[in-house]
Amino acid sequence: TTGEIKFYHRGVEPVAFVLAPENAPEWVYDRQVLWNEVEKSEKRSDSQLAREINVALPKELNYEQQEELVKEFVQDNFVNHGMVADVAIHRDDENNPHFHVMLTMRYIDENGFGKKAREWNPG
Repeated sequence: TTGEIKFYHRGVEPVAFVLAPENAPEWVYDRQVLWNEVEKSEKRSDSQLAREINVALPKELNYEQQEELVKEFVQDNFVNHGMVADVAIHRDDENNPHFHVMLTMRYIDENGFGKKAREWNPG
């Protein structure tokens, strides 16, 4: 095998990318390394590793507009607050365009993950 992972549903591959704070190490852009590092940063077997958010997209927007909207929303609401965001935009159903975001739970800097950011937890 090539080690390459493909996600297809109804013949459509999602648009996927990682957004991260400017001071994050380069390895965060490799999903396999990112999520392995997330797991390694936790000590407890029952630790929460990530937070997932699913958001519907306006089907009136074209693909480029949807992608720009997603990037702006994720950057403003999560990445600018220190989270790493693993994003997948799904358009396999033209009546239900949406995106998924997996968010890290810890601060990150050039040295890797630090303390859990408790203020990111819902109130």
